[in-house]
Amino acid sequence: YVGFDSTVQLAKFKDIEGHWAQGAIESFTDKGYINGYPDGTFKPGAPIQRKHVARILNDVFKFESTQTVADFTDVPKNHAYYEAISAVQQAGIFSGDGGKFQPEANLTRGQLAKVLVLAAGFEPGGKSTFKDTPASYWGTPYVSALADLAIVKGTDGFFNPQKPITRAQFVSMTSLALEEMERRKSK
Repeated sequence: YVGFDSTVQLAKFKDIEGHWAQGAIESFTDKGYINGYPDGTFKPGAPIQRKHVARILNDVFKFESTQTVADFTDVPKNHAYYEAISAVQQAGIFSGDGGKFQPEANLTRGQLAKVLVLAAGFEPGGKSTFKDTPASYWGTPYVSALADLAIVKGTDGFFNPQKPITRAQFVSMTSLALEEMERRKSK
């Protein structure tokens, strides 16, 4: 077949061609962890809700219960994400705030740092610092741990822990955490 180059593969989504996280996004969609939208886009710069992160992390890490279930007042048993949210709570990955999980809230960069460190079993703490993650910030040990492992990077010395994590950043960070876990297992 003249002119066909089998080494060229088109992006699965029309909005990630050449995107810095294209490989991780395609890997996660191939494994069924995350989906795109019906219009053929992935929306890599869009935020991701806490309920979606709970479901994806539970699929990726296959958590085991380490504590009793503590239902959240805003996640009734008939909630579509009840099982996944219960699983991440029972595994000690998400604790909620004041008895609420806030399933529709966007996950922040600082919150993802914490849940990834807990999910991957990394030791909180590290040498890396950012201008906006002082010792007084609750998430600094988690951000520092991921920065030391090159799972997160800042921009101009800032981590922006309160900003919503984007779909691309979430997939990239989770993928890098999995790679680090595999490295540790093979040692």
